[in-house]
Amino acid sequence: MPAVNNAYSDDKDLVGGSERLIEAWRHEFMHVAMMSAFVTMGCNALAENASLSGIAAVEINLPEEPALYRAISQGLLEMPRRYGAALMAAQIAYDHLGIALNVFQEALEHQQPERPVIPVGLANVWRAACREFLTALDVFDAYGLLRVDTQRGTTLKNQCPMRLMQLLRAANSGETLASSGIGHDAQNALPDWVQRRRWDRRAVNIKCMIALRGGSKPAVIRNLSMGGALLDEVPALVRGARVVLTLETGRQLDAQVMWSRGATAGVKFDDQLLLDDPLIENG
Repeated sequence: MPAVNNAYSDDKDLVGGSERLIEAWRHEFMHVAMMSAFVTMGCNALAENASLSGIAAVEINLPEEPALYRAISQGLLEMPRRYGAALMAAQIAYDHLGIALNVFQEALEHQQPERPVIPVGLANVWRAACREFLTALDVFDAYGLLRVDTQRGTTLKNQCPMRLMQLLRAANSGETLASSGIGHDAQNALPDWVQRRRWDRRAVNIKCMIALRGGSKPAVIRNLSMGGALLDEVPALVRGARVVLTLETGRQLDAQVMWSRGATAGVKFDDQLLLDDPLIENG
């Protein structure tokens, strides 16, 4: 992928559209990173069991060169200078992605239908790309580019930055879609990759009321993260059920039950909490 050239404007925002450009560029980067994580997991699986159907399943998810990145690299769009470090980190990630795409394409050209052969280093080059995406996302985080603006209904809340990092870390560690539990029935248990989340859950002891069909029941939040919570002393809940948590302060959190075991359950918030949310900062 081409290097960024004349991509920066002055520190002041560009008149008429700089904010929209930054948002679109960030969204595009996260989408490409997410697809790269899934492709890497697919390559991890191919390393264990090569098949033409498996190769086809991976190929269909290959990310294309980002259009906004290409426009910026060609000097057709300008980014504010203050995001130069983030843009450079993104460029490095895209460079590694380009290498991984080339290796995959070369592998496709040498496939024989009767005997699929997967290069030993295929999964490794994709894992390297995942590591660079993770590094770039750390830079994005440092510059405040991963905050979710729920007031504007941004689609980023559907591609939660924390979940994206979990995907990338799982892919980089050698996990497959099957071993990670993504897209499969978790059998009332959290998949292993959730335990390697970037932001660990905070141990808390917050009383709340849990509203569900049939009324409200008291419960206790035992630990908390930006994306969800562990509930204790709850009635029997059904996986997938919609619930509303009402805190003693009156604040309400809409959530979905992800798993349930006896009097304990894990829920995922509809809207990811921000880093400076009082619940995250103070517990």
